[in-house]
Amino acid sequence: MRIVEEGNFGDLLQGLPKMKAGSVCEGCGGVRFMPCFTCNGSCKMVKEDVEQNEGRAVVVRCTECNENGLVLCPICC
Repeated sequence: MRIVEEGNFGDLLQGLPKMKAGSVCEGCGGVRFMPCFTCNGSCKMVKEDVEQNEGRAVVVRCTECNENGLVLCPICC
């Protein structure tokens, strides 16, 4: 509240992208998140175990997305 009263709130918002009223992002529809492009939202990826040279597949957690399989929208965020 103090920032608003001192008139510094506008300075904090300066430089941030402005959205038009009623418009939504074409990529995410305004929800700011999209399914992960790497794992398609499953949070799991299959990697071959090349260290052991046995050719076995190992399931690992995707490092690109959050626990819900979502990433921030690259268009609006």
